[in-house]
Amino acid sequence: QNLVFICCFFASSLAAEPETLSTNKDYGLESYLIGTGIYDMTGPAAQINLMGYAQPAQTASGIHMRLRSRTFIISQTPERIEENAINLQQASEHVEEERSLFRWNWLQKPKKVARQEKRPLAASPDPERTVCFVSIDAGMGSDLLNTRVLKRLEELLPEQGHDGKRLCHLENLSISGTHTHSGPAGFLQYTLYQITSLGFFEETMSAFVEGIAQSILRAYNKLERGTIDAASEILMESNINRSPSSSRLNP
Repeated sequence: QNLVFICCFFASSLAAEPETLSTNKDYGLESYLIGTGIYDMTGPAAQINLMGYAQPAQTASGIHMRLRSRTFIISQTPERIEENAINLQQASEHVEEERSLFRWNWLQKPKKVARQEKRPLAASPDPERTVCFVSIDAGMGSDLLNTRVLKRLEELLPEQGHDGKRLCHLENLSISGTHTHSGPAGFLQYTLYQITSLGFFEETMSAFVEGIAQSILRAYNKLERGTIDAASEILMESNINRSPSSSRLNP
């Protein structure tokens, strides 16, 4: 499985043609375990305040697009960690050997360091070498949402590692909102946010928790060896500032 991250720079002028800025690929070395999962988390669709603009009158009256949770799990395999340590050690020894040979006999060719044969990658992810990133169609996450999701994962994911952690745990789970203003409110535990939503809504929280947890479970079940590619590009005439008049006032 190949996971591609694309960094896009937006521009509104056609002065230059799009150009790839950089690319990075680890050719032939499937040194990561990668899993992706998506699940519906829409929640209540009517007679509920929408989170974002702090307008009590802005309430939902139906579904235009369903809200979803998207999970990306990336884990570094034990073999990759060990290989990195071996490569660093070998590089250090090689440098010291070359320095010694140069000092005492610059005519002598440096000895070649034997390469460690690559072993097959294990399919046993380490919770301490794993990142669980979840992108949700919501205004933001919340502490209470994290707590509820982790509690649900105790029922869905097996314990891994010597300390009994799940693959996605408190230290490596990131739940990030897309900052949409078209999702239901009532999932934040702070009083300030409950003023315009007229309280806390368990219907919203339950839908969010189950959708996020199930997307994580799907990603976990789809873990397989793969590579990660990174690239940057310029997209012309692809977006507009949300407030062009305000943008023109910038110094």
